[in-house]
Amino acid sequence: MSDKYFINDDGRCVALKDFGDVKRGDTRGFVESLKNLSQSGKSWVYDNGRVSGNATIPDDAEVYDTACLSGESWLIRNSEIRGNTIYSIK
Repeated sequence: MSDKYFINDDGRCVALKDFGDVKRGDTRGFVESLKNLSQSGKSWVYDNGRVSGNATIPDDAEVYDTACLSGESWLIRNSEIRGNTIYSIK
């Protein structure tokens, strides 16, 4: 499996290939590390969404707008968070 994104110097996700509605080169939301966002499926962090700590975005989950996921939290498959949501489990 080849990587679908990398994290640039600003902490933003940059798509390395087309998947779902994301096109190669699209630069979107923020992730702290590669462990936060799956390299498979169509999972993605859109807009100014943020994922950090041990939070996990699995295969087909999505984060939109300015939503934040942090701590030990995670999304289940095919789920999404939107708006100004802040979700953290410590």
